[in-house]
Parts: sequence; structure tokens; C-alpha cells
Amino acid sequence: MLQIISRKSLQKSARCPIVRANGVTKTAGGVPPPRADRRSTRRWPRSAPHSTKLRVERQLRRGPLHPAVRARFGARAALLRGRNLDAAIALAERWWRDERRAFLIASALGRGVRLPLDVLQELRLILRLMRCKRMHAEFPAIIAALCDEPDAMAAE
Repeated sequence: MLQIISRKSLQKSARCPIVRANGVTKTAGGVPPPRADRRSTRRWPRSAPHSTKLRVERQLRRGPLHPAVRARFGARAALLRGRNLDAAIALAERWWRDERRAFLIASALGRGVRLPLDVLQELRLILRLMRCKRMHAEFPAIIAALCDEPDAMAAE
């Protein structure tokens, strides 16, 4: 099966047709075409969602009793105490929206601080992961451990 594909469909600035036979791509002269876009084959830089997932994974490996996890999420966890997981997710979403709006305004004035927004983004991801894994029963114990209650994780 032999197909002629215009190079315009692969690269906007090219003019010669490409012949594809049995999955091998070559130009009409029999030479492989130059790479249309080197950016498409290289690894993506660490984008915000990917780095957020890596930070969340590190926090989950540390566990709720680790001092760095308590320092990062302790204040927000104290505000989530007494709520179920679904209510906590809704509240964290509202916090994130409000903080994002405040960050955009502060950034326009040249004074935006991204740390609270990152913490809330990680908290949202952790809570949604807990809901996905159906950890509704474990949620109060994890919040209690983050809030430094003495016998919170004794059952584990």
C-alpha cells in the first residue's frame, strides 16, 4: 500500500510530498524527511501538574506523622476537623478558588506569593485521591494525626 501525503499536513512550511510505504516514511527522492519538529520528540519540561503530583507522592510517602507534612498541611487540616471527606473536598476547592483569585490580584500588583496556592493544590489532589480510593473511614484518623492528637494513629 503506497500513500502520498503532502508534507503540509506534517509540517506547515514544507513543499515536497512524502511517500509512505509499509510504515516507512520517505520523501519522493527516497531520503528520509528532516525532523519536522524536534520539540515533539524531546521530553516535556517539568510542568506544574507533573511536579505537583511528584510533591504529593513525596508527601504521601512521608505519612501524616512526618514533621514536614504537619508543617505544610497542619493548619488546613485543623480547619477540616469534624467534616466528612466530601465536605472537606468542597471546602478545599473553595479555599483554592479564593486563594487563586487573591494570587491573581496580588500578581498584577507585583506581590504574588505562590506557596499557599501550591499547598492548596496539593491538598485538593490528596483529598480527591482519598475519595477515589474510597478512604472515607480513614479520613478522620488522618486529620487527627495531622492535627497532633496523641492517640490518633495508635490503631495503625
